[in-house]
Amino acid sequence: LGSLALSGATLYGMTNGGGAQYRGAVFKMDTGGAALPVLHSFGSVTDAGQYPTYGHLSISSSGCDLYGMTPRGGANDTGAIFSVNVATPLALTSSSGTSFSVGKPGSFTVTTTGAPAPAVEATGKLPKGVTFVDNRNGTATLAGTPAAGTGGTYPLAIKASNGCSPEAEQGFTLSVTPAERTTL
Repeated sequence: LGSLALSGATLYGMTNGGGAQYRGAVFKMDTGGAALPVLHSFGSVTDAGQYPTYGHLSISSSGCDLYGMTPRGGANDTGAIFSVNVATPLALTSSSGTSFSVGKPGSFTVTTTGAPAPAVEATGKLPKGVTFVDNRNGTATLAGTPAAGTGGTYPLAIKASNGCSPEAEQGFTLSVTPAERTTL
């Protein structure tokens, strides 16, 4: 009774009993079997209902919300449709700057936390020879070989977003060291 919904490596489920008031719960676990926290405990009939046993769990296309039904609660205690936000807040976890050198290859990985895994983008001017690529897994790569004459400071704004609120933003500075001059 109840159902499971799969999103990435996370299974979401609901129980008819259990939860803080023993009137049902929505839970998650990873596909490796590790139990994760209860996301919602059903309580009084005036909230999101009780004893979720009908139908299936559905996850929104953004992966932010889970939807289901209960046989009790709602108007006249005849059942309710509920939603539970399952997104984990986003954060940019990498440092707010790095240095490259003109004429030498450089690479920096932007990292995030949160679920669903966000898209990562940067706005601002990059030096010729350097690119910013979203790796489509919650990380991005700033890499390349800065061209001659591109020494200087490049302020960027990095944003992580996954369709859930809020987005995460971070100021970032790429410093490009000019090529060393050799004297004879």
